[in-house]
Amino acid sequence: IFYDDIDSVVSSFNQGNIDTDNDGQRDHPGLADAAWRDGIVRLLKSTRERAPRSFMVIVNGSSWPAYQPWINGRLFEDFPTPWEGQGRWFDSMGSAQRIAAQVAKPITIVLNGTTKNTGRYDLKQARFVATSALLVGALIVITDQA
Repeated sequence: IFYDDIDSVVSSFNQGNIDTDNDGQRDHPGLADAAWRDGIVRLLKSTRERAPRSFMVIVNGSSWPAYQPWINGRLFEDFPTPWEGQGRWFDSMGSAQRIAAQVAKPITIVLNGTTKNTGRYDLKQARFVATSALLVGALIVITDQA
């Protein structure tokens, strides 16, 4: 089971006009983000409880610590993932190593290298992603999507 765009914040969407309790009032960003994270944890926990143990649950978007007990791993999109930490290689690698110790088995970490929609595969970038994946025991995916 793959959940895309599992983020840890919602307050940056819709120009910050978030109303999680549907009372017609803009929520404080910190409260909106906390409610969002609580909802994601409930979603992941419910998925884990209902899905057969043979099903893997993988997310893309955030390495928020409270998500880790309910999933098997993470896709690091457009590696090194620009929104992971400060977008540096060691930010993504550190998160991959950390979450590998926190998620349920079988552990599945995926590093996704892209052509950034150019259609031209860069062998140097592909080797960089592949070598990084080997360092953390991750799967490798190279796509034409950014």
